Amino acid sequence: MSGVTRAQPDVIVLDASLPPNGGQECTSAILAVAPSCRVVFLAEDDPSAALVDTFESGASGLLPKTATLDELLDAIHVVCRGGVVVPSHMLSDLIQGLVARRGEGQRARASIERLTGRERQVLALLSDGADNVAIADALVISPLTARTHVQNVMRKLRVHSRLEAAMFVARFGLGDEPLLRGRPLRRVQ
Repeated sequence: MSGVTRAQPDVIVLDASLPPNGGQECTSAILAVAPSCRVVFLAEDDPSAALVDTFESGASGLLPKTATLDELLDAIHVVCRGGVVVPSHMLSDLIQGLVARRGEGQRARASIERLTGRERQVLALLSDGADNVAIADALVISPLTARTHVQNVMRKLRVHSRLEAAMFVARFGLGDEPLLRGRPLRRVQ
């Protein structure tokens, strides 16, 4: 990223198949050091599965890898002027994906709101990777009570494992919200 910091480019063109996460993490890192930079992804002919992730990461455009040089140059000019580039045949998929993602986020927030204050504390500890003993220690409760809280959290969130509960928090961006409305917790080592 030091090259991006020094150069402060106007546009960066990325391959959408960059590991991990198809370049979305790279886009976030680029925009953190060069917020005015525009990112355009080049993707396989049917990148509809990654459309929403691409734009949620901060990208300004998406083109198929089969795009011509003229199409790429046109896209660069559009995003430099503040526009967004999405091939017309992908626009419907993008809109449907954004609507679906928004609905999922609203349902996720509703699930979080159903948790008690103690269950929110347990969820926060779960998302940090704490086991029942660590949860019990942090909350000054018995491991059996911690286990009951974990089961209640998983039931209310409709997830089947601790990992899914942690992924639930990570996916819906709820990790940055004040889940801990009770007393402050010490961090689990």
